[in-house]
Amino acid sequence: MKEGYVIKATEGASKAVAELLKSLLEKNIFEAVLVPVRTNEGYNYVLTENTDLLNKAEIMPPVMSVQGGKVLQALTRHGKSGKIAAVMRMCEIRAAVELSKLEQTDLENVFFISVDCNGVIPLSDYLEDPSNAGKKFRPLCKICTSFSVVGDEEVEAVDIHAATMGVDKGQVLLIPMSPDGEETLEKLGIDEKQDTGNWVKEIEKLRKQRIAAREKALAEIKETVKTLNGLLEVFSRCIECHNCRSVCPICYCRLCFSDKETFRETGGEYLDRAQAQGVMKCTDELLQFHLGRMSHMSLSCVSCGMCEDACPVDIPVGQIFSVVAEQSQAIFDYVPGKSSDEAQPLRTFELDELTEVEDK
Repeated sequence: MKEGYVIKATEGASKAVAELLKSLLEKNIFEAVLVPVRTNEGYNYVLTENTDLLNKAEIMPPVMSVQGGKVLQALTRHGKSGKIAAVMRMCEIRAAVELSKLEQTDLENVFFISVDCNGVIPLSDYLEDPSNAGKKFRPLCKICTSFSVVGDEEVEAVDIHAATMGVDKGQVLLIPMSPDGEETLEKLGIDEKQDTGNWVKEIEKLRKQRIAAREKALAEIKETVKTLNGLLEVFSRCIECHNCRSVCPICYCRLCFSDKETFRETGGEYLDRAQAQGVMKCTDELLQFHLGRMSHMSLSCVSCGMCEDACPVDIPVGQIFSVVAEQSQAIFDYVPGKSSDEAQPLRTFELDELTEVEDK
């Protein structure tokens, strides 16, 4: 079993990890760090080499105002960045790995530090009452099974994991997850080590609870949308703002198929369809938009919940997409973001696969 390096966290985990990041910069191990920072507007990712700014760092902000995968996409879209350490949640790291497979990020010089994640609250709740942060987690966060690095979905891209669950009060356990992670911790000269047994037990216990809760919640959602009428009813509130697309880390296209002129029908075509069907909704494309998104990104969906959080009419978009994603990923035995070396299913060809479809 791995050992972890102990750092004191008498002022909280965020302060402890911020001090770690300062040391990494002061020793010139990294050129800059990417970390969530408290600002006047809330919480934002900041790329900085300024150690003073790290006094405002918040490694686990109560909200996810932007998905970390999208931040790394913006930073590295045009090639390698300088050597940086990025502190992110597991779903954000997994999204970044998926984007790298789609050639939208370059992670060669990115050193990932992950943290045990309790979840985040809905952005609307935080904006309504920031002081009440942490009282009500988002639905997908409550059933997230990838909140740490323990389990079947261990992410290979993580270099150091900051364990906060199941560890002694006033401590953070830094667990090396890669040779680079081990080497970096040795350079910092942290002497005290501790067995990770208690942390592993706590994570496995919570993960088991989350798995059961996830199966129940997604089964209920699946029952709701299993028919076309059920799906239409759920999405009937959609106002076609496309916020879900804008915040999704996997939706990276500069021009979405749904914005193309060929996707828009003429008035005459609407009239012909209305006469044939007796009645129709004038914004009939909305279901095509959601189904199109599902088909395009379900294999890479990491259930981060950003789409659902951004929906102004409270459609459980993230939960619906998670149902589809879980089934799609199971067919190909694929865990998005788990390994940088594992090709995405639709970018590979296997001579012997999907035989169950042939039998039908």
